[in-house]
Amino acid sequence: MSNTNTQRTRLEWFSMFPEPYRQQAIENYKQCFPRHFKDSNSEQTLYENVCIALTEAFSWNDTPQGDIYWIDFHNKLFVNEITLTASLEEVEATTDYEAIVKESERLSHYRTNAEEDYVTTPISVLRYITELESALSFIKSKTESK
Repeated sequence: MSNTNTQRTRLEWFSMFPEPYRQQAIENYKQCFPRHFKDSNSEQTLYENVCIALTEAFSWNDTPQGDIYWIDFHNKLFVNEITLTASLEEVEATTDYEAIVKESERLSHYRTNAEEDYVTTPISVLRYITELESALSFIKSKTESK
């Protein structure tokens, strides 16, 4: 089980799951422990093992997916058939910040035009929004590809 060398909270482990498991585990956990979502400091328990974190998070039988689904996922994690995605720290370490800075500088031109006079230059506002959406897509693709 090479996925288990760092202590993390359940939510930190779940955020590393591939989809759709990530969202399903978080939603099921949220249903079981809503206080952890109201107060981010309430979840203090750290787990060295992703399988134990998953096992203790919620009753698999009481989920929309059912216990067979979670048993299968658990077993795949256990034998490394499913690989966890990088942690936030690992993504930050491999992110191409130069490319992100270039995108930010390119966007500043459109932002300035949009802020100067949005009433008489609505096309600049639309262009800024379009460019911002493109930049966000670019950043998302860079972080997901790492």
